[in-house]
Amino acid sequence: MRRTTAITVFCLTLLNLNQAPLCRADDVVLPPKPDEPPTVSYWYGNEQTFGAAGNSNPLINVLGTIRPASCAANVWYRLNNEKARQLVLGPDLHRLARQGDFNVEIERSRLRPGRNTFQIMLHDLWGRKRVSEMQINFVPGRPWPLPFHVDFAEVDNLQSVVDVIDGKWELTEDGVRTAEPYYDRTFAFGDSGWKDMELHAELIFHRHFVDFKDRLHSGPPYLSHAHASFNMRWAGFPEDGTVPRRAWQDLGCLVALRSDLAQAKKGGYWWMHYGYARRGTKAKRSEMMRDRRFQIELERRYHYRMRVETVADGNARYSARLWKDGEPEPAQWQMVGTDAAETVPGGAIVFVVHHSDVTLCSVEVRKTDAAQQSDTP
Repeated sequence: MRRTTAITVFCLTLLNLNQAPLCRADDVVLPPKPDEPPTVSYWYGNEQTFGAAGNSNPLINVLGTIRPASCAANVWYRLNNEKARQLVLGPDLHRLARQGDFNVEIERSRLRPGRNTFQIMLHDLWGRKRVSEMQINFVPGRPWPLPFHVDFAEVDNLQSVVDVIDGKWELTEDGVRTAEPYYDRTFAFGDSGWKDMELHAELIFHRHFVDFKDRLHSGPPYLSHAHASFNMRWAGFPEDGTVPRRAWQDLGCLVALRSDLAQAKKGGYWWMHYGYARRGTKAKRSEMMRDRRFQIELERRYHYRMRVETVADGNARYSARLWKDGEPEPAQWQMVGTDAAETVPGGAIVFVVHHSDVTLCSVEVRKTDAAQQSDTP
């Protein structure tokens, strides 16, 4: 293909629908031409199954990257025989960390029971085409079992036990670890039928705050703090006009062990952040326990216990405690908060690692009596 045509293809990628091109052929310097078009990598394999363990939220996420992204002129994706849609590539300073990363959100209602075909199609700057295909297997309508228990050190396929929502995770001899710490790295388990429940998790902190020099790009939100947390009663991402979606607060409560960069030496503290999207209010509501700090010992195993229960007035009460492995479990909850404004009746649990490097070793969730008031495990 002639150089002018290739540059024209590149300029077309900078079009904003009916606007004029943002560059001219004479202004563009092409990168060195590689031997092949950019490659597509699906982080969790070329055949993935969703819904076998249950269906945590209305979307599935197909995650991966295109390398080198700088040589991709135009990229689309297609599910089955649907019309092709443009693929958004990172970085976006939120959910997409690196250049070329993608997170395709697909409504489960669009999937066929059984086998589905997913394709990514691209043209590079020199007009060459690549089509990369993967298979999506879908099991609709299956409720997530409760009680639920996973020892991640014994798992071979992460997608078989959780729904990965964001980020690259790796399975290790200790559990599942953040392969690339960044803005919220997340996966979910459970569904809308999970209401009053108690979670026990074991974690290892490798770095509880990723240094500024280690961040991939400037600008991701909330760089002033880090946390490892669980979203309780999560309903999924509502449509918010962004791709991928960012309005994660459609939940009951995020219960986090948080550290602030400005006060990192003081240690971590409990932070409860209640959801706000379900009834239209934009007010953020949080409770923090800054009067007691936890000095996190890196590479040591910790236990989280968290509970959500519906109390007599119909509101939701959230409780949390933390202790080191090998030490007695605290007899009392270290933080208790009540969501009196927007109680969410039920939903999945989402594990969230924000600007930290953490291994989740195991989780166990059991149903609790909605009327119980006891502090004991």
